[in-house]
Amino acid sequence: MAASYDYDPFGNIAGSVIQPGVTNPWQYAGGYCDSTTDLITFGIRSFDVRFNRWTQVHIRRRHPARDA
Repeated sequence: MAASYDYDPFGNIAGSVIQPGVTNPWQYAGGYCDSTTDLITFGIRSFDVRFNRWTQVHIRRRHPARDA
């Protein structure tokens, strides 16, 4: 095994075992972890583990009265 990760409910790394020389950007729930921004990208949306929230509003979560 090259790497193993344990996460808290919000995607923060709670523990890890990584072999020397191994880099793995694919982490929590299959998202791509950008080490320069600390964001985990899932398709077109990114999750900020520092603030435990998404950086964009979900496209399907529009307000029905406002966006009608």
